Amino acid sequence: MVRNVLGDEFVSVPVTGVLCFIGANWGLLRRSKQIKGVTALWPLKLPE
Repeated sequence: MVRNVLGDEFVSVPVTGVLCFIGANWGLLRRSKQIKGVTALWPLKLPE
C-alpha cells in the first residue's frame, strides 16, 4: 500500500514495516523483534 502511494518517483526508497509500542514493558532484554518481516520495537529504538 505505501509503495503504491509513493509511486514511480520514489521507487528507490526502501519501505519497511515497523510496529512501535509506546508504554510497553520490554524488561531487561531490550531487543527489537522481527515477526514475518515486520520489526517490533520501542520508541527510542526507532531512529536506528
